[in-house]
Amino acid sequence: MEQTGLIQVRIEEQLKTDAESLFTDLGLDTSSAIRLFLKQAVAQNGIPFAITRQFSSADLREAKMIRLHEELLAVEAERHAGLKGYTPDELENYLDTVIDEAAHGAAV
Repeated sequence: MEQTGLIQVRIEEQLKTDAESLFTDLGLDTSSAIRLFLKQAVAQNGIPFAITRQFSSADLREAKMIRLHEELLAVEAERHAGLKGYTPDELENYLDTVIDEAAHGAAV
């Protein structure tokens, strides 16, 4: 029989209770669920689900303003290079869209 190791983790009691209830509904115990997670992590050579950072709406607005600034610099560089770029109406419509997205927290 293969030797086993021990993993101990301290978690909030409510998280433990909620997880045990879920695992029971799935026909698993907590040890089996953790074993499945570890096997999938090894098989996928990484965490077996997406891990994303949660941004505040202020962070999103700042990121959008930075993107807008970069795009405006690119348009200006294209204009200096003699490329057509945007018409004033196209640029105004684009800016209105970006500003509206920033004001309402749409994705970057």
